[in-house]
Amino acid sequence: MEFAVAAFSAVAGVAVLKLNSVKGRPNTDARSISADLNSIKATMLDHADHVRPMSFLRAEYFAQLRALACDIEDCIDCFNAKMTTDADFADKIARLKESSKGTTHRIHTFGFIPVQGAAAQEPAAAVPAEIENLQCLMRGKHDGDYLNCLLYFCLFPPNYHVRTKPLMRRWTAEGLVGREQSAISNLDKFMESSIIRSTQKSSNGKVKRCQPTGNTIRQYISQRSMSENFILLCHGASAEMPEGHPRRLSVHPCANVPLNLPESLSDVRTLAVFSTAAGDLDEDVLRFSNYKVLRVLDLKECAHLSDGHIQAIYNQELMKYLSIKSGIIDRVPREIGKLNQLETLDLSGSSNCDDADGIVTVYKEVLLLPKLKHLLGKFQLSRRDFFVWRSDVERFLRANKSVLETLSGFVIGGRNGFQQLLSLMRQLRKVKIWCKSDASQENLGVLSKAIRKSSVMAPERLILSGPCRSTSEHARESSWMK
Repeated sequence: MEFAVAAFSAVAGVAVLKLNSVKGRPNTDARSISADLNSIKATMLDHADHVRPMSFLRAEYFAQLRALACDIEDCIDCFNAKMTTDADFADKIARLKESSKGTTHRIHTFGFIPVQGAAAQEPAAAVPAEIENLQCLMRGKHDGDYLNCLLYFCLFPPNYHVRTKPLMRRWTAEGLVGREQSAISNLDKFMESSIIRSTQKSSNGKVKRCQPTGNTIRQYISQRSMSENFILLCHGASAEMPEGHPRRLSVHPCANVPLNLPESLSDVRTLAVFSTAAGDLDEDVLRFSNYKVLRVLDLKECAHLSDGHIQAIYNQELMKYLSIKSGIIDRVPREIGKLNQLETLDLSGSSNCDDADGIVTVYKEVLLLPKLKHLLGKFQLSRRDFFVWRSDVERFLRANKSVLETLSGFVIGGRNGFQQLLSLMRQLRKVKIWCKSDASQENLGVLSKAIRKSSVMAPERLILSGPCRSTSEHARESSWMK
């Protein structure tokens, strides 16, 4: 029960905050929905300790409540992104108000809340030691983002080694945590309680990859995720489709086995595709016009992407996290400027840093994205655009509008590029630079000056790779978590 209560509370909390930001507008139905959500959340938390097993009825209500909270959040986000008109917004809010009233009425009519103390007489079922430890950790802690983050591990295939940095960025992009420090704290809790274990560490001792500790823990998390309809796993025709629209879709295609996709993908917030063979993936998965509110798109292991697929991605205006397999594209088009909510753009790979392979050309629209924090891959600036738009980008950077924290990384060669703008990126905390053999002395000099001028680039935060890595006395080789 603690799982369900806290999981809903986190989603409802986000929805309430967003409702509070708009309920002062002429449309006041948002105020009524906000009150309903707060009342339901408080009632659930108040009675959580009196309920042991979750009945089918209560599980159904939790699923309905989670869906309602997500619908409210999607409505607000679409309105703020100017994807809906004032009239459409008012209509949607009115329908959500009716849905909220109907759900509240059903909860009270069918007796969602048990008689206090009745459940305490029920004998506790025997559980494995690992699960008892997990339940003890959760008991009395209605920390919703903590629990939702734990359920998120079901997104990945069994025995998958999850990269910690991208994982925490996904949590933030989806709103499962409010800020990066909360994501770090949650992962630390999982490690300390042995719910999640490290499978790889970097040279500085930080956890680089992780996974649930043992099959028992994973199966328990999976069961909770399924009962809450938190993540829909599609891996073949035998998969059972739950009622309602899924919010998170994890696709694990099998050779010669058709996927049993849901009828509607319009409410999917996270899509992760784990496919290395181009012929194994259903084309409908990559028909991005079917998705309306995507926040997280992970295609790092998907090789089946055409130019048409890539182009359609740039219409996802609520996108916050975008990851594409290295080598799939050689340039990021100007249309990416539509993604003004984007926080992470990950086009990184494992190709040799001294090779030209995997280098992606970007235009000014990338650097002008107002919320971009992490730019990962091997990037170079467009030669054609540099002198034309440099003044626009300089004004943007000098006004301290850029929030870019991670630039991993950019390529320095014979052309002008990031090195001319590096000292103006005042929020930078981590930088990686690939120096090509044709790097001009002029560009190396500009780079050295930018490094000396930038006080935020401590040695462990700046990495130079390639034949010219000795350019700066401040740089040293080290591993870097991506």
